[in-house]
Amino acid sequence: MPTTPLLSAIQNPDDLKKLAVNQLPALSAEIRETIIDKLSKVGGHIGPNLGIVEATVALHYVFDSPKDKIVWDVSHQSNTHKLLTGRQAQFAKFHAEGGCSGFTSISESPHDFFNVGHTSTAVSLAGGLAKARDLKFRAGDTSANENIIAVLGDGSLSGGEAFEGLNVAGALGSNFIVLFNDNEMSIDPNHGGLYGSLNLLRHTQGGSPNNIFKALGLDYKYVEHGNDAVALVAALREIKDIDHPIVLHIHTKKGKGLKWAEEDPAHWHYHNPFDVATGKLLKQTNSAPDPTLEYLSAELTKNSKAVVVVAGTPMLGTVLQQSHPHQYIDVGIAEGEAVAMSSGIAKNGVKPYLVVASTFVQRAYDQIMQDWCLNNTPATLIILGGGISSADHTHAGLYDIPMLSNIPNLVYLAPTSVKEYQKMLEWVAVQPFPTAIRFSGGLTEGEGEVAPIELGKSQIVQNGSEVALVGLGNFLGKAKEVSVLLQSRGILPTIINPRFITHLDTELLASLVETHSAVAVLEDGMLSGGFAEHIARFFADKPNSNGKILRVHCFGAKKEWTDGVPYSTLINRYHLNAEQIVEGILG
Repeated sequence: MPTTPLLSAIQNPDDLKKLAVNQLPALSAEIRETIIDKLSKVGGHIGPNLGIVEATVALHYVFDSPKDKIVWDVSHQSNTHKLLTGRQAQFAKFHAEGGCSGFTSISESPHDFFNVGHTSTAVSLAGGLAKARDLKFRAGDTSANENIIAVLGDGSLSGGEAFEGLNVAGALGSNFIVLFNDNEMSIDPNHGGLYGSLNLLRHTQGGSPNNIFKALGLDYKYVEHGNDAVALVAALREIKDIDHPIVLHIHTKKGKGLKWAEEDPAHWHYHNPFDVATGKLLKQTNSAPDPTLEYLSAELTKNSKAVVVVAGTPMLGTVLQQSHPHQYIDVGIAEGEAVAMSSGIAKNGVKPYLVVASTFVQRAYDQIMQDWCLNNTPATLIILGGGISSADHTHAGLYDIPMLSNIPNLVYLAPTSVKEYQKMLEWVAVQPFPTAIRFSGGLTEGEGEVAPIELGKSQIVQNGSEVALVGLGNFLGKAKEVSVLLQSRGILPTIINPRFITHLDTELLASLVETHSAVAVLEDGMLSGGFAEHIARFFADKPNSNGKILRVHCFGAKKEWTDGVPYSTLINRYHLNAEQIVEGILG
């Protein structure tokens, strides 16, 4: 770690207040160097954290956390906050080795009030804190007089909940401060009509009458130099203990202090470990073509009535935006809008492909159910990153199967290889109903010809007896590993690729009743409410001719929050190693 004489002397915000205001720029430089040093080794949210260093220093210099409550939107920009609130030793470690989470964490510090990792929630959460404070004060608790501060920004304003929160906050009539961090970016460049108005506010130094914040009933101040700690301290001192809601709009630079992040903030929003001097990755990632990008690029080229929709997460890079600008829509970090708009697109005769990470699917659950599936519109949802992983608890990809598999009309597919994924993409392109495909990690390229896709039909990969192994999606490979071990014990199992998450091949499953004594279902997701439970329920009332029910073994993840737990640890915990699965079946 770099030498940080000012930072190392700060174990809590009280220590920070001992510095003179003119020392804060030097402290900010030390913090920025510390963040770059750490994230260059472990990876993380580079751009958001580097852009808000000075604002965080100023917040803790002026306000009295944790009595004054600071709520971080998304919270992937909270590294400086952690360094100033007694977590420097933790910050130096990997998360999985007892280090800090990349997000605020109520288990780490009393200065963190919420576990937050998804966007646009801070104003609503902070609004609740403010309402509770006001009620306590009215009830005679004179100690309930703290400042409530919501840190909004880095694209959070594109999510609808931010506006819901601001709308309510505008009518609170008591102390409530929104620090709006305007870095002109989301994860990728901002999209939407709102951002023209924000641009006008910046160019007029906050003087434009076209002011969304004032329209929602909030007072408003603007600071052009949002990376000037001294200027921010002065601005925050003016509004500390204010008696009404106000927005302090600050103009910052995403990725400030790191050349590569300043020049290309979209790609440096989150970045894998890198060499600080060159910006190059320390470990080269797989350079194989992205099958999703390849397919969608070809589809948009041949079909002018197809469109790709994303919600502020540029998983497809800028390739499609540049090559097909009229067929690529980024709605901002607003998954509900993306789903509902996609349904409208499909209803009017154009084929939409909505690409979203598994962890963000729940943000649009109501729209998936009501606006999309209830209306039976033929949009396609491509879900990336589903499965067990070492992700933070705010970014787990375990929940898409339990959520989506029980929605009427939806057809949800799980490819076992890249070749099968491509075949499924071709199949969903012409279906007249809502479809979704789960593209998880660990898929093989695939060998030979892929059998045609038929709704609700599974594929027998290997014929056997006694034990049937059902490997969903990328866990088909795990089923094959288990088969090898079972064969070493004299059992040749049947291996089944179910293909469909939402539709059981009841004919095939029923045929197992007389020829098999056990079925093992392997899924890369949460067991509670998941795919394996559907199969267990199917066999529960289907005895064979001898009156016996097949034993169904369900292998997957437990229903629990896991926060940065190593993948190998989770696989062991859930008994998902091939040897453990065999023992579970035979034991």
